Formats: sequence, C-alpha cells, structure tokens
Amino acid sequence: MDERVQKIISDLAEAKRFKDKPRYLFKGEEDSPASLVKTAVIEIKMENAAFGERHQILELSRILTRLSDDVERHLVGQAGDFTTIVDINGNTVGSLKIVEK
Repeated sequence: MDERVQKIISDLAEAKRFKDKPRYLFKGEEDSPASLVKTAVIEIKMENAAFGERHQILELSRILTRLSDDVERHLVGQAGDFTTIVDINGNTVGSLKIVEK
C-alpha cells in the first residue's frame, strides 16, 4: 500500500480515537482552551458500483491517494477550503472540507 495512503488511514484511525480533542491549533495558542481548531472533515459514501464486493479496498485506496494529491495540488488547508471526491466511474462520492471548531 502507498505510504501516503497508510498515513491517511493511520491519521483517520487516530482522529476517531481522539474525536473531541483538538489536533491542530493556531501558532502561539497551544495553551488556550478557547482556540479555534482547523479540522479536515472527510466523508466518502461507499455504496455504489465502484465499491463492489471485490473492489472496496482498491477503490478506497485509489480515492485516498487521489485525495492526497488533490489536497497538495489545490493547497486545501485553510478554513472554508474543500474538494470533492470522485470514484473511478466519475461519480461524486464525497468531499473533504476544512472547518474551524
């Protein structure tokens, strides 16, 4: 598996464990509990033909790799930024949004 995909999957698993705890703070505000936190919200619907029984893992891996490339290429990282997620068949199956909480 691609190293970037493994990193994304690892980060997602860690984020799930620490669901309500801040992971990113503005520089210089590490100790402030009222700090706004930028959060990447990723939603992928895995219910169409591209995610067939035999291809779920491959399609998810392909999508996460492509998402990583899109984030870097389009400089997605500021609050309000977003990108759509498209499956191998060209269908929109999700999105990544950067929000402040």
